[in-house]
Amino acid sequence: MKIKDEGSYEIIILKLFEQYKKKKDNLYLELINFLLEIKFSELIKNNKNKFLELMDIKHKILKLLNHYQKYNLNFNNVINQFKNYLIHAR
Repeated sequence: MKIKDEGSYEIIILKLFEQYKKKKDNLYLELINFLLEIKFSELIKNNKNKFLELMDIKHKILKLLNHYQKYNLNFNNVINQFKNYLIHAR
């Protein structure tokens, strides 16, 4: 998979979420973390005046991932919340 634009990150991350749901392999969550680090570093680089807001959103997403893994939250609710966070990060 090639990452060409911002939407590509979201598509790949959602596919990794689906794979984690099926196989429960933590590697998928680690890959999601890695892609989020890249995405947010690019967002921060392009929007330096929104640094704190972007870091807060990133923290919320990582916390959501952690809770999803730890407490086995509902997949659809996690995906919807994740999408909302990404919309606010743009």
